Amino acid sequence: MRYLFLFILCFFSLGCEQSIPENSASDVEKFIEKLKVKNLTQKFTTVEKIGLLGENGAPAIPELQKLLQDTTSRDRLRKAIISTFVKIGEKALPALREAFANHSRAFRIFILKEMHKLQEKDLKAMLTTIETSLQDKSSQVRDEATELLVLYKEKAIPNLIARVADPAWQVRKTVAESLSNINSLRTLPTLKILFADKDWRVQLQASKGLASTGFYDKNTLSFLLTSSIEDRRIRGSVSEIIVEKIKKDSKSSVELSTKAITVLLKAVYDKKNYRSTFSKNLLVRVRSTILQQALIQNLQQNKHIEACVEVITNLEKKQQELYCDELKKLKNIKTKTQEKINNITK
Repeated sequence: MRYLFLFILCFFSLGCEQSIPENSASDVEKFIEKLKVKNLTQKFTTVEKIGLLGENGAPAIPELQKLLQDTTSRDRLRKAIISTFVKIGEKALPALREAFANHSRAFRIFILKEMHKLQEKDLKAMLTTIETSLQDKSSQVRDEATELLVLYKEKAIPNLIARVADPAWQVRKTVAESLSNINSLRTLPTLKILFADKDWRVQLQASKGLASTGFYDKNTLSFLLTSSIEDRRIRGSVSEIIVEKIKKDSKSSVELSTKAITVLLKAVYDKKNYRSTFSKNLLVRVRSTILQQALIQNLQQNKHIEACVEVITNLEKKQQELYCDELKKLKNIKTKTQEKINNITK
């Protein structure tokens, strides 16, 4: 038992020793000397150790830059150096910019990916580099830079708007995704433009942003539900988001959700809409007290009667009973609709 205790104690002590990074000035100097050895594996390990020092690793930046420019250095080692620059932070940003300007397309893409790990203050200092990347000849570089812009939140909107007409659909899709993630009403006009894009993948991403952010804007919601969308994937995406918003979103008031449902009711019999089946099924799936309030409100105000009856017809029998009293009060109803009402209320 005593030996077991000693073994656990030694193992724990060893683990603690390994987890504490060396961070004194003398340690950095030792690492700088180790970077000059010929063994690539040892160089790689040393670069990673310098990264663990964070900003304390700054004195090693000149030697790391030499190593980065060395033609004998392999990609794995170069990438480790970039990761270390990111971990060092502010003092390494000039070296990071220089590396971005002087390397291949694939390496520029890697640098942009690593920049996601920068602290907010350092990210702001790199905005010029990102804006330059938006004009890059490579669509992959532009795409990665566009994705990175979302970290700037609403400040990124002007730069994102500028990429709406990018020739690469991947970039336009990322623009739509980034605008959606910013989640601001300021993004809605641009998302509407992307919603009309010639590529369905861009349309799909824009529709997600419009349905999610635009749910809080009646005009946008109406625009989305009454647009002519033939693609099932996009219709499905819109339906999923709106139903979840109505059912679960804590920010949405009953009044707002009622408006959303009313727009759907109107769409059930709108011939210009993407078929009444979509809107009808969407409403049936809501199955909530909000739907009940919206339907009763429309019945009491004698609005969208045919659509209300159509939706109620597709509900379960127990749910249909909730509307019987209001349905019996209706007058001057079309024959076919009256027949459906009779079947519900009998």
